[in-house]
Amino acid sequence: MLHQKLDGIILKTSPFKEFDKVIVFFSANDGVVRVIGKGVRRPRSQRSYHLDLFNVVKVELECSGRTTPLLYLREITTEEHYKRIKKDPVRYSAASIICLFVLRMVPEGARNQHELFELTIQALNALNISEEIDANKTVITYLLKAVKLLGHLENQIKSTLLESELLLQLESLDPQFTLQARRTLSIFSSL
Repeated sequence: MLHQKLDGIILKTSPFKEFDKVIVFFSANDGVVRVIGKGVRRPRSQRSYHLDLFNVVKVELECSGRTTPLLYLREITTEEHYKRIKKDPVRYSAASIICLFVLRMVPEGARNQHELFELTIQALNALNISEEIDANKTVITYLLKAVKLLGHLENQIKSTLLESELLLQLESLDPQFTLQARRTLSIFSSL
């Protein structure tokens, strides 16, 4: 059995069987990674504390499976909790849109996503640290930079057209994501 270590952000968790969870991480080296956490939903599981959304974690994974390789969670430690994001509904919504963007736009197994990973960490830190934060502005800034990084938006575009161009580009790439962003934050209501 192979062991693998990675640093990542928890983007999504979902129940799997009775006491297990499927955890989706975003890491700089491995991109989006799905992992099965055996027994983490048990009431006395020590690992369940670390599996909150948006946590920045260090994990050790075990690769197993004969025909299809499966990744299982062995160890997990939390590097950053982002408590302020989890207490404020506006910040939580903004962080959710950022994580949803990564889930929808970065293909699973896309390696070497260092710039997007750092940008995501910076956006989450901005949402967590600032006393007075304009969550909509933070999300729009993140989306603009991320869409440019992924190569879906021209670099030589005028700043006055950026938000409307971003909306058009996101709707053409993923209309469901744009609809979710509209509903959650109303970030594109002025466009």
